[in-house]
Amino acid sequence: MQKLIWLNSVERTNGVMHYIGKSQSGQIMSVYSVIRFFDGKDSVWFNGSSNMFFDRGEVIPVIYPKEHPSEAKIDNFVSVWGDTVAYAGIPGLILLIVFIHPEIIPRKARIKLTTGKPYLTILEA
Repeated sequence: MQKLIWLNSVERTNGVMHYIGKSQSGQIMSVYSVIRFFDGKDSVWFNGSSNMFFDRGEVIPVIYPKEHPSEAKIDNFVSVWGDTVAYAGIPGLILLIVFIHPEIIPRKARIKLTTGKPYLTILEA
């Protein structure tokens, strides 16, 4: 829901890919495109998604909140929805498998979910 609210308040523009940036965190190296766009008379630079490369000078669609241009993202599915899919979609898929598989939770069983152990209790089958 938060992502939909964010998307409802963004501005759309075009940016230009200027160079490939690199960062290193421990032994993990990240490579990304560095993109510039204009917000009024201001130049805004931001890093694109890791391992998503564009040619130098290529025009890239960009979305950003008007109040916070530094939170810009490339306007494509992976850049906008990738983190949401990873953080919500994967756990949601695991829960779906648990509840659909008949040997894990029998059909018509009553269950109790709690925040402490055991997290899931089958009350009757």
